[in-house]
Amino acid sequence: MRVDGFSPSGFDRRRFEASLVPPYDLLWHIGVDTGLRISDLLTLRILDLPALSNGFEIVERKTNKTRHVKLTDATARAAYAAMAGRNLHEHIWDSPKKPGQPIARQTAWRAFRRAERLAGIRKHVGTHSARKTFARGLYERSDLETVQETMRHRYPSTSAIYVFNPKSRRRPASGTGGNARLPPQNRKPRLTPPKDPPQVAMIKRIDRIRNWFRKTFTR
Repeated sequence: MRVDGFSPSGFDRRRFEASLVPPYDLLWHIGVDTGLRISDLLTLRILDLPALSNGFEIVERKTNKTRHVKLTDATARAAYAAMAGRNLHEHIWDSPKKPGQPIARQTAWRAFRRAERLAGIRKHVGTHSARKTFARGLYERSDLETVQETMRHRYPSTSAIYVFNPKSRRRPASGTGGNARLPPQNRKPRLTPPKDPPQVAMIKRIDRIRNWFRKTFTR
């Protein structure tokens, strides 16, 4: 099931965050601040907090690409307060059942789903929702190309899904035609990058207008 993100100042987001309990509230806020995947978040240790607060480079486990991430001051203060007195070498979200290992991603997913039900919101919230919320906030300050570059997405159509939470649960066409339905060994090699779907091309045109207004009227 594809999950949703929140708009930066949405009422649903405030209700959801108010329903989170420790330590999952911190997991959510660090995820929203950094846009990291849950697989990268759960590997963080308490000794990583100073670097996170000041900004540092992290290599994503899924893509092996490097990203620069930084916490907001409010999240950094909350993290330091929550980690006071703990061993620096522990994971931030250490498993109570398996010392020395982080909690399972399914545990975080259940905590987010529980908060969604308590909040009474009509959203599909999961561990990827924090990353999508980060993308939506970034888009409001920039454009789709910036989101694609920051999130290390291969195609802008992927970034568009993150930003706009389409009601349809089907991924927009990415120019692959029927090739994507074939087994990997039977797919034809792609010699040229696919063209942007019409909705992505329209978003890019809107972004160019938004950027022109920003440059013209914020001088």
